[in-house]
Parts: sequence; structure tokens; C-alpha cells
Amino acid sequence: MQLGKAGEAGAKFMTTLATILDRNAKLSKQVGDYQQRQDKWNEQASEAQTEIQRLQFEQTAAALRFRLPSSSKPTIRRRSTICSSRSTFDQQVHQFRPLRLDGQ
Repeated sequence: MQLGKAGEAGAKFMTTLATILDRNAKLSKQVGDYQQRQDKWNEQASEAQTEIQRLQFEQTAAALRFRLPSSSKPTIRRRSTICSSRSTFDQQVHQFRPLRLDGQ
């Protein structure tokens, strides 16, 4: 009689243990899903930041092109403006280069 009750108690213990392990597994899966979402959001935020910097670069380049004189014979003042614009443009290019998405 005692052996039967011991077996029954052991079976209940194993059922309870299985239930606990199942709930822990479900909880771990849920936490993993949340962490994966967070990683995805962080990646999207990083991509958006890179896109903002790229657009700022393009805006600066367009502004510099607009400022360049259209005359074919630059005067000393225009040469100074061209050199200054090229310098600013080169600085912008150098600043943006490490952020290329293709890894080069």
C-alpha cells in the first residue's frame, strides 16, 4: 500500500515539475521575443540615423553646388569661394565615408 502511494506521489511531483518547466520555457520564449523586437528597433533606429546623416550630406553638397559661381573665368574672389566650398565639401565627404552601408 505504501509503495502505491509513493508511486502516486512521485507521479504528481513529476507532473508538477513538468508544468513548472513548461511555464519557464514559455516565459523564456516570451522574453526572447521581446529582446528580438528590441534588437530590431535598435537596428531600425541606427539605419534611420545613417539615413539622416546621408541626407544632411546631400543637402550640404547641393548647397555648395548652388554657391559655386557659374562663370567660366573665375575672379580671385570666386576662386576663394570655390576653394572654400571644395574644402567644406571634402570635409563633409571625409566625415560621411566611415558610415557607408556597403562596408567599404
